[in-house]
Amino acid sequence: MPQRNVYHIVPHDGQWAVRLEGSDEISSVANTRGEALDEASSFLHQLGDGRVVVHDADGRIEAGYALGSIPTRRDNAVLAWTAGVLGVAFVIGLFVAVQRQGD
Repeated sequence: MPQRNVYHIVPHDGQWAVRLEGSDEISSVANTRGEALDEASSFLHQLGDGRVVVHDADGRIEAGYALGSIPTRRDNAVLAWTAGVLGVAFVIGLFVAVQRQGD
Protein backbone atom coordinates (compact mmCIF):
# COMPACT_ATOMS: atom_id res chain seq x y z
CA MET A 1 0.00 0.00 0.00
CA PRO A 2 1.49 3.39 -0.96
CA GLN A 3 2.34 5.91 1.74
CA ARG A 4 0.19 8.99 1.98
CA ASN A 5 1.28 12.27 0.42
CA VAL A 6 4.27 11.08 -1.58
CA TYR A 7 4.71 13.09 -4.77
CA HIS A 8 7.08 12.04 -7.54
CA ILE A 9 8.81 14.48 -9.91
CA VAL A 10 9.13 12.57 -13.19
CA PRO A 11 10.03 13.38 -16.81
CA HIS A 12 6.95 13.93 -18.98
CA ASP A 13 6.95 14.83 -22.69
CA GLY A 14 10.04 17.06 -22.45
CA GLN A 15 8.82 18.64 -19.24
CA TRP A 16 8.51 17.56 -15.60
CA ALA A 17 5.36 16.16 -14.02
CA VAL A 18 4.27 16.01 -10.39
CA ARG A 19 2.41 12.78 -9.70
CA LEU A 20 0.92 11.54 -6.44
CA GLU A 21 2.22 8.06 -5.64
CA GLY A 22 -0.38 5.42 -6.47
CA SER A 23 -2.27 7.69 -8.87
CA ASP A 24 -2.26 7.39 -12.64
CA GLU A 25 -3.13 11.07 -13.00
CA ILE A 26 -0.62 13.90 -13.14
CA SER A 27 -1.14 16.63 -10.55
CA SER A 28 0.92 19.30 -12.31
CA VAL A 29 3.33 19.82 -15.23
CA ALA A 30 6.26 22.27 -15.20
CA ASN A 31 8.96 23.34 -17.63
CA THR A 32 11.82 22.59 -15.21
CA ARG A 33 12.44 20.10 -12.47
CA GLY A 34 12.91 22.97 -10.00
CA GLU A 35 9.48 24.37 -10.84
CA ALA A 36 7.97 20.90 -10.43
CA LEU A 37 9.67 20.57 -7.06
CA ASP A 38 8.19 23.91 -5.99
CA GLU A 39 4.73 22.67 -7.07
CA ALA A 40 5.10 19.43 -5.11
CA SER A 41 6.30 21.39 -2.08
CA SER A 42 3.25 23.62 -2.33
CA PHE A 43 0.94 20.57 -2.42
CA LEU A 44 2.63 19.12 0.66
CA HIS A 45 2.42 22.40 2.56
CA GLN A 46 -1.32 22.44 1.90
CA LEU A 47 -1.61 18.83 3.10
CA GLY A 48 0.65 19.43 6.10
CA ASP A 49 2.93 16.42 5.65
CA GLY A 50 4.57 14.15 3.09
CA ARG A 51 7.59 13.50 0.93
CA VAL A 52 8.85 14.29 -2.56
CA VAL A 53 10.79 11.78 -4.64
CA VAL A 54 12.79 13.33 -7.49
CA HIS A 55 13.63 11.24 -10.55
CA ASP A 56 16.32 11.95 -13.14
CA ALA A 57 15.75 12.33 -16.89
CA ASP A 58 15.89 8.53 -17.29
CA GLY A 59 13.23 8.00 -14.62
CA ARG A 60 15.59 6.67 -11.93
CA ILE A 61 15.21 7.96 -8.37
CA GLU A 62 17.77 10.68 -7.73
CA ALA A 63 16.73 12.21 -4.39
CA GLY A 64 14.03 12.21 -1.75
CA TYR A 65 12.94 14.96 0.60
CA ALA A 66 10.67 15.19 3.62
CA LEU A 67 8.41 18.25 3.79
CA GLY A 68 10.77 20.30 5.96
CA SER A 69 13.88 19.58 3.89
CA ILE A 70 12.72 20.32 0.33
CA PRO A 71 15.21 22.74 -1.27
CA THR A 72 13.70 25.88 -2.72
CA ARG A 73 14.88 27.85 -5.75
CA ARG A 74 16.03 30.55 -3.31
CA ASP A 75 18.17 27.97 -1.44
CA ASN A 76 19.72 26.89 -4.73
CA ALA A 77 20.40 30.51 -5.74
CA VAL A 78 22.11 31.22 -2.41
CA LEU A 79 24.25 28.09 -2.77
CA ALA A 80 25.24 29.06 -6.32
CA TRP A 81 26.11 32.61 -5.23
CA THR A 82 28.18 31.30 -2.30
CA ALA A 83 30.03 28.86 -4.56
CA GLY A 84 30.77 31.71 -6.97
CA VAL A 85 32.15 33.94 -4.22
CA LEU A 86 34.29 31.11 -2.85
CA GLY A 87 35.55 30.35 -6.37
CA VAL A 88 36.59 33.96 -6.91
CA ALA A 89 38.31 34.02 -3.50
CA PHE A 90 40.19 30.83 -4.40
CA VAL A 91 41.38 32.28 -7.71
CA ILE A 92 42.54 35.49 -6.01
CA GLY A 93 44.36 33.46 -3.35
CA LEU A 94 45.99 31.33 -6.02
CA PHE A 95 47.06 34.43 -7.95
CA VAL A 96 48.59 35.98 -4.81
CA ALA A 97 50.43 32.73 -4.00
CA VAL A 98 51.87 32.53 -7.52
CA GLN A 99 52.95 36.17 -7.36
CA ARG A 100 54.70 35.59 -4.02
CA GLN A 101 56.55 32.59 -5.45
CA GLY A 102 57.90 34.82 -8.20
CA ASP A 103 59.27 37.36 -5.68
